[in-house]
Amino acid sequence: MSLARFFTAPISSFLPGRRSAKPLSRRQPPIGTTLCCNQFRMTVQAGFSRDLWHWLVAQGWRPLPEGDNRYRYRAVPSNVVAALVDAAPEERERLLALGMRRALDQAQGATKGERVAA
Repeated sequence: MSLARFFTAPISSFLPGRRSAKPLSRRQPPIGTTLCCNQFRMTVQAGFSRDLWHWLVAQGWRPLPEGDNRYRYRAVPSNVVAALVDAAPEERERLLALGMRRALDQAQGATKGERVAA
């Protein structure tokens, strides 16, 4: 590095930079993509609209990162996802809450079954 560049470069260029989060693509994910939010996951189905995608992004849903284990997330039932795809925008929040509740109930039922079998 030349002395001129050393004295004209901003100080922040010498400090270890923070990696910025990868910007989310505004393109709708293809059918079969797994989306996740907190501890839940769902699979993109046929009929998934751009409007629904933007609404889910605003709720915090993102495509599952590469190399992440999808089984550590609780699956939102596919019939609830299908109803979410077909629902009016006013119904989405209620259906998503219902799907999350059912995912939690299924996980608790599986845990209880494992305890009884053991």
